[in-house]
Amino acid sequence: AQVAAYGMALTAAERAAQPGSRRDVELRRTQRALVDARPSSRLVGWAMERMSAATADLDEESDGEAVATVLRAEADAIATEFQSSHAAIAAALAEAMPQPEGRPLAVLVHGDQGALHGGSIGTGLTAHRRLRDQGRELRIFVTETRPFMDGARLASWELRQADLEHKIIADAAVAWLFARETIVVVLVAAEWIATNGDTAAVIGGRAIAQQAALAPRDADSVRPRVMVSGVTATIDPERPDGGALPVELRPARDLAAYLSEVPVRASDAIVPATDVIPADTIGSLVTERGFAAPATGEAVAALAGVAPAEEAR
Repeated sequence: AQVAAYGMALTAAERAAQPGSRRDVELRRTQRALVDARPSSRLVGWAMERMSAATADLDEESDGEAVATVLRAEADAIATEFQSSHAAIAAALAEAMPQPEGRPLAVLVHGDQGALHGGSIGTGLTAHRRLRDQGRELRIFVTETRPFMDGARLASWELRQADLEHKIIADAAVAWLFARETIVVVLVAAEWIATNGDTAAVIGGRAIAQQAALAPRDADSVRPRVMVSGVTATIDPERPDGGALPVELRPARDLAAYLSEVPVRASDAIVPATDVIPADTIGSLVTERGFAAPATGEAVAALAGVAPAEEAR
């Protein structure tokens, strides 16, 4: 969302000297391209709506430099707000992490939740740094997050930069991990949240959440708790449940790009970018405004400041 906002601002700056009609056509083209690049991300579309609203009082006769200045200021505002929100989410996650008695806190991270994902601050990985700095002992496991390898390429790199020890595990081995390691928390970042609490997240999140719900209980009769993080703008008041969340299918070449040098034909592959985690498998939804624990329709709607939909009730 932040990158998309700055993309719009940079386009406006590059086109500032053009006639207003040509400039506006280029801005609309850029906006469509950015939204289409990540149709499964609620926040990209949300950021583009904010950028459009910022120039609502301007028209083709407006000075190009003025348009560029307005869009740059709005992009800066979006980035600043995200930094504040992500810092609040990281602090809330760190505070909510349980402290098992006599053993380290074992956490499974699905996808990347650091500064590369969130911009400047990050959420889940920043919470790990806070806990480490508080003297907490951690055991961190990171899924590869196939096929885009968000965990192996990004989260693992960020954890290494923070000097946080961790182990990478194949997505297909998560059930094996739950059976052999007392995982206390599973951390996932939200891409799009329906008002009943169903959450679209990086592909594989649904399977992990459902496996967590079936995992063996620990000595205190507790199963891994799935904690989903996201800013409140990720909650979409127009989407009552997971069935209404958009589905993004990526091109077959993504499989070859990240997993193999063997060419993959489009007819040979289905490559979803996200799947939907059912609300009843989410232990906590963490936003900059607080928690929904569990992620019921009423609690999610309260965080978003909207009335819960009938389906959510």
